[in-house]
Amino acid sequence: MKTTPLEKHDMANIAQDFGNWNADFGGFHTGADIMTANDNPPVYALADGLVVWNCTESEKYTSNYTKYFNAFVIIDHGNFYAYYGHLKSILKIGDKVSKGKSIGTIRDAYDSENVLNRDNNHLHLSISTGADWERSGWGYKLTQDGLKQFVDPKSKVFGDMKCNGFEAF
Repeated sequence: MKTTPLEKHDMANIAQDFGNWNADFGGFHTGADIMTANDNPPVYALADGLVVWNCTESEKYTSNYTKYFNAFVIIDHGNFYAYYGHLKSILKIGDKVSKGKSIGTIRDAYDSENVLNRDNNHLHLSISTGADWERSGWGYKLTQDGLKQFVDPKSKVFGDMKCNGFEAF
């Protein structure tokens, strides 16, 4: 059974790490970007959980770039939330997921000019210890204390949370 989000890609292939300043997108990077260049592999649930957000197929996104940049699933895994970004997924809010089961595949990357750039295909994985987001129109926004609840997906702190058998990277 899969206990990592990607089968053949690992945390050694980080394009942008947790906490790094991301001037292009306005600040703190809440997760790790795991490169899957030129590949669209399946993404696996870190633990059993409940889908609380999926906007991967929203009709509000009209260009390939906005579909790519805004396509994510949030799963409540009980004692942590995982944000799986840049996905194609047919999951619906309220669906139950099982640890190690596929929740979608990596979506092709597009730059802000709407040009295909498969070299930049990656999974954005964020881990939060609490419900640090709220619905905002057709998207979501962080709550006032939202950034304080994110933890590095590679950290020992996260690994020690005893997250239903999830193995820290």
